[in-house]
Amino acid sequence: MIKLIALIVIFVLIFLYVPQVQRAALAGLVLHDLIPRFNSKWLGYFSKNVIEEHPTIRIGDLAMETNLFRLNDKERHSAIVYVHGVNDLGKDDPRLINLAQTFTRGGYAVIIPGLPDMSPGKLNPQVIPEIEESIKYISGRKDIVDDKKIGVLGFSIGSGPSLIAVSDISAQVPISFLISFGGYWDLSEVIKFATTGHFTYQGQDHFIEPDSQSR
Repeated sequence: MIKLIALIVIFVLIFLYVPQVQRAALAGLVLHDLIPRFNSKWLGYFSKNVIEEHPTIRIGDLAMETNLFRLNDKERHSAIVYVHGVNDLGKDDPRLINLAQTFTRGGYAVIIPGLPDMSPGKLNPQVIPEIEESIKYISGRKDIVDDKKIGVLGFSIGSGPSLIAVSDISAQVPISFLISFGGYWDLSEVIKFATTGHFTYQGQDHFIEPDSQSR
């Protein structure tokens, strides 16, 4: 028992006082937290509490609601603009919120814009300026964000508008990273599939009736 306590104390001291080890350990805890079957709580033990805010972003006549997650401290953190795909609950999908909270405990401020033009039955290019204004907003939150460390995470169909928004706004707001998760690999193949239903798999041509909304 004494040896176990000593090992725990040594681990905690290393975690607190060696930056490289701290980052590696934190990354491991984040990965562990992302695996649902583990139902891990370890990350929460080594991070500050997460504060959830709901700022409103004005885009012309539109008032766009958002979910913002940050640590309960006075430090400035890297930020992630989290662009969801099409789903029934939008920014309030529990899966999005769980992932945002994990990233926040890992040391980021995370904002999930409501994106009214990225919803079931409605896909509109207006979503691009909505993403751009979200990037501008989080960049302006200098009380919690290091504006030189801002990234964008685009999921599924949200990846395309994220790419365009970042290319449009990068001269105004430096973007440190862009992650496309479940986005397209080949745009010409996506257009072919969405418009005709034809796609190539393992050298063979296949057909699925194209979804009208995707088209």
